[in-house]
Amino acid sequence: MGPEIHRVEGFGREFHFVLDSPVDHIQNVLRSGTFYELDELQLITELVNTPRRILDVGANIGNHSLYLAHRLDPELTVPVEPNPRVLPLLRANLGLNWHPSFDLSLVGYGLSDREGCGICRTKGEANIGGTRLVEDAAGTIPIVTGDQALRGASFDLIKIDVEGMENQVIEGLARTLARSDALVFVEVLMPNRETTVAQLARLGYVFRQSFQRYKRCINLIFAKS
Repeated sequence: MGPEIHRVEGFGREFHFVLDSPVDHIQNVLRSGTFYELDELQLITELVNTPRRILDVGANIGNHSLYLAHRLDPELTVPVEPNPRVLPLLRANLGLNWHPSFDLSLVGYGLSDREGCGICRTKGEANIGGTRLVEDAAGTIPIVTGDQALRGASFDLIKIDVEGMENQVIEGLARTLARSDALVFVEVLMPNRETTVAQLARLGYVFRQSFQRYKRCINLIFAKS
């Protein structure tokens, strides 16, 4: 199947997504005409207070970045995505639904707790969003810490969905998180839940609520105490 453009409805307006897989779960939700994880997106917009700066770590093909940028109209939206498989789709989808806040300087990069190189490993075409970044000295994907890459920036809304690397990403974002007063929405694998709560507590964040869609992971929401 080659790339096709599909219409998606959201909060009274129409978006266009380039999709190229007939079996990928996220793409099939979008193909049905609605945003992926719409309940979570609506919850975020209810909880966050007019964010001006949004960071989307694990942007995949642009679902969350597009919804949040157009729904909340911030001054800055930074999508971060390392997976070469989806980068053409991400760039195409952001371009088709452009918002002036988009900063694409970290498209093609992965975040962790140290610099390096990596490769992406996927569980299969049916779950491209489940692709995981793995450190590999011979890899071609540049890995940086969020604190290095963001250079003193602060954010009002931070979404992290990195397929089990959430603890490394948070560690590498520690200074950014500490200076931000953000709503933090992070997908956590169940074995990493306690570590994630403790990490963010040290940075001044308090667990507010959770939203669980799948058995293997849970979405946790934090805010500054």
